[in-house]
Amino acid sequence: MGNKIYEIICETRKIIGDVAIVQANKVPGLKVNKHVELHGNPQEIQMKLIERYRSIIGPVADTIAKKCLEG
Repeated sequence: MGNKIYEIICETRKIIGDVAIVQANKVPGLKVNKHVELHGNPQEIQMKLIERYRSIIGPVADTIAKKCLEG
């Protein structure tokens, strides 16, 4: 699950730059440095990350998440 979250962050970063990392670090239970640390329920953390990105880039966040989760 951590790898999928990492992929979502990386793909979002291609669109909004380092803001993707800043926003990811605001998600409870998620810490992003050189790697991703999860503290809590991975599915809940992933959902909150996608919601946060959706508030910034809209439905593009859903497209990115779907691509990363299916790949």
